[in-house]
Amino acid sequence: MSQLKKGALLSYINLFVTNVTGILVTPFVIKSLGDSEYGLYTLIGAFVGYLSVLDLGLNNAIIRFVALYRAEKNKKAERKLFSH
Repeated sequence: MSQLKKGALLSYINLFVTNVTGILVTPFVIKSLGDSEYGLYTLIGAFVGYLSVLDLGLNNAIIRFVALYRAEKNKKAERKLFSH
């Protein structure tokens, strides 16, 4: 089996396990926290989800440019990246 097929299969397995776990754990969390606390828990989860979407690849860009500037031994460009 090629790596692409293995990766796709593992992605589907991950999606399935994540959904099943959420379905099985949700009643326990609601029972443990109560209705209002579960609502707050869900609100915080949604907020964290929005923050992760707003990241927009910023971490990857920083890693890329820091690695590039360090490979080029360009300290001035590396300092400028973080100063603005």
